[in-house]
Amino acid sequence: MEYPSLFKLNYTDFSNNTYQHFHLESLQPIQLSLWKNVFYTDVSNQIHINHNNITLLYAGINKALKSFFYYSGKSFSSQKLVLGTIFQYYIQYLAHNIFNNSQLVQPFNNLHTVKNTINDSIENIIHEILNNTADINIKSIIDNSQQQKFIHLKIFINKPNIPSLPAIHVKNTCWHLHILLV
Repeated sequence: MEYPSLFKLNYTDFSNNTYQHFHLESLQPIQLSLWKNVFYTDVSNQIHINHNNITLLYAGINKALKSFFYYSGKSFSSQKLVLGTIFQYYIQYLAHNIFNNSQLVQPFNNLHTVKNTINDSIENIIHEILNNTADINIKSIIDNSQQQKFIHLKIFINKPNIPSLPAIHVKNTCWHLHILLV
């Protein structure tokens, strides 16, 4: 099953023996003005941070990363996926690979290690963005030349250790997150 991009973005399949790659498009955009109120360039084109507005940007990024996403691209399941958060897509992925049914997510709803991995990754992403060490181009975000802007982030989730299911066919995953800035 193939899901078209909501934003008409084209994705390359990077899947390999180490990671399976999936694309999620956030249904919660982030206000571009938040970025421009926090990051600015001086006359030497160096990026600076206005700490007075940083909590508003933190809240906007956090909300986008913890809200619902739309799955885009070739699905890991032949069944229709349920719209959800990063965690909800991941447990659908587990259910598909373990039970061959992406709808049987109930056994995984309390996988706290996976929830913690995702939450820690979100916190690390936000920390890197707010410290200008993330792998995104802040200058291209705050310039005025482009009409439609996105940030593209990644969360890596290693297959969980589930002792009662020793022979699960689950790979490590990389979830590409695409968030519209409006």
